Amino acid sequence: MNLPERFKTAQKAMVQSPDGKVWKIDIKEGVLVFPYTKQAGIYKVIFENGGLDFAVNIDSSESEIRPLEYKSHSMENKKGLQLTFHLLSIELWKVLGVLAVVILFHEERLRKDRHRI
Repeated sequence: MNLPERFKTAQKAMVQSPDGKVWKIDIKEGVLVFPYTKQAGIYKVIFENGGLDFAVNIDSSESEIRPLEYKSHSMENKKGLQLTFHLLSIELWKVLGVLAVVILFHEERLRKDRHRI
């Protein structure tokens, strides 16, 4: 866990699990690593200048926090991107086709004007 600014300089802490067990933990570069979190509940971290609590393995019925769905590589997203690209390329070709026709008509008009002179 990255510690808040007020605890970044701490070198040691004590962690109390929900069942009351206490561990002494060394802190390196403002990061507290505590692997003994198999028990669900509120853990207390105690520093020389204060403390903080953190929740671990709380059942979803006990928390307002819900995981977000993230589908970065799903087939739906890929199909959607392919369809969007396809539609954009069709629109681009329409614009390029119209420009080509306008240029051809303009070139033809310039040739006719040139032959009149």
